Amino acid sequence: MKIGLAVDATCDLPMAFLEKHGVTVLPGRIRFDDLESLDRRDPRETMSFYRRYVADRSADTATGPVAAEELREFFLEHFVTRHDRVLVLCRSAARGGSFDQATQASYGVLKRYRDIRRAAGLDPAFALRVVDLGSIGPGEGVIAHFAVRQIENAPPFDALRRAVEGAGARTETWVVPQDPAYLRRPAERYPMVRPGGLRYLSSRIRGRLPVLTLQQGAVRAGAVVADFRAGVEFVFERARQAVEAGVSVPALVMSFGGDPRIIRNLPAYQHFEGFAADRKLDLQLCVMSASLAVHLGPGAFAAAWAVRG
Repeated sequence: MKIGLAVDATCDLPMAFLEKHGVTVLPGRIRFDDLESLDRRDPRETMSFYRRYVADRSADTATGPVAAEELREFFLEHFVTRHDRVLVLCRSAARGGSFDQATQASYGVLKRYRDIRRAAGLDPAFALRVVDLGSIGPGEGVIAHFAVRQIENAPPFDALRRAVEGAGARTETWVVPQDPAYLRRPAERYPMVRPGGLRYLSSRIRGRLPVLTLQQGAVRAGAVVADFRAGVEFVFERARQAVEAGVSVPALVMSFGGDPRIIRNLPAYQHFEGFAADRKLDLQLCVMSASLAVHLGPGAFAAAWAVRG
């Protein structure tokens, strides 16, 4: 039984990792003023988006999933004859529509996969499951990292799905915005990272930054810090505490809304890198997806890990 794994475009993992492990990226839609494009998690395309559009606060931007009909055709083309079972990992349903669209697309696949597989000389048995991870960005990355490791052990498909859902429930994502102005934009237009009460918080703490935390679809302001560097230090200290207490996935996934070398050059990262090496913790740092950066602003940093149950 060959199991395939897919993630949506807001899953922050390096493309080298995704390609090495055969993880398929579902494209997402992203619009800047009159330009509409697909977010495929290509780092060069993403950096081009940052330079040209994301940094413009006045740009009319929007993000969203590919429509169910397009996803259905994508699933039929990429999955039905290449895998026997497919797990599709989507960002929190509370933070965007990719889960709903992928679920609708999966129903369309059910009506057509048997004929396609028979024509290809394959056993007609096939299954595709869509999972709401309750997370976003590097949080999705942690869960995908976990799923890749589980698939290597060839588990029963339903057991894999349950294990992935469990990992999603234990995953924490922490975000440090660089520009709080992006967090004050209308919640109905930019819902991806809106916690309750943040508009009040961010509009009244001048010269300070809120650090956000997301778990199981809920976002809250977890701390208030003096500046961006202090926020990054705070997140790495929380990560250190989590690792010392025990994590359920031996990985910490990070993303940055810009050149990741900026994060690598920070003392907080360099100190944590040595700490992680001593504990055989896999560090994955990548460019933040454009679809997420539209909501957080350029220069945002995010990190995620999975605590023990």
